[in-house]
Amino acid sequence: MAVTFEQSLEKSGLPLRIGDVRLRYDTPVLVGQTDRLRSGVAPALSAASGVALALGAAGLLGAGGHPWAAGGLGLLAAVGLGAAVLLEARARRRRCFVVDFLSHTLRLDFTTPARGLPRTVVVTFDRVVSLDLLAHGDGQWALTVDFRPAEGPGELLREVLVAFARADEVEALRRLNRLLRGALGLPT
Repeated sequence: MAVTFEQSLEKSGLPLRIGDVRLRYDTPVLVGQTDRLRSGVAPALSAASGVALALGAAGLLGAGGHPWAAGGLGLLAAVGLGAAVLLEARARRRRCFVVDFLSHTLRLDFTTPARGLPRTVVVTFDRVVSLDLLAHGDGQWALTVDFRPAEGPGELLREVLVAFARADEVEALRRLNRLLRGALGLPT
């Protein structure tokens, strides 16, 4: 199966990048991985402003200032520090999928939306229900996978494999969809 897939991959002419995902084939796996976002200066500025506001609130209280003013500065400090944590967690988020043709598994690595914690789910090919192309209102496309995570009927879960594909990448996204459908045993 890996040889057939490798031949199919060569014929497909898939680019190395579609949307937000870089693709690479390392026999016997196909890996799609997003780039790590750069955190930039926003988290550092938020943290610095939070610390400065907290010090200002403490100094105001120590100097006998009004408690409401110190409380307001403390609240702004908490907002600044909270924003720094959220911005840094957002920059650490990565998404990856690995299609292993020898073990017939799909590994999905992602972060949870609310807390940004890393999570990995391994799904056998027979648990994959569908691969779908979804259009966004802003002219971008995504490739999603629907699967059942455990034996038995269970709930149907969806994860994004490729996001933010532009209109000029749709044909490559369709080829990837057909390629993965064939490899996973789904109708093409």
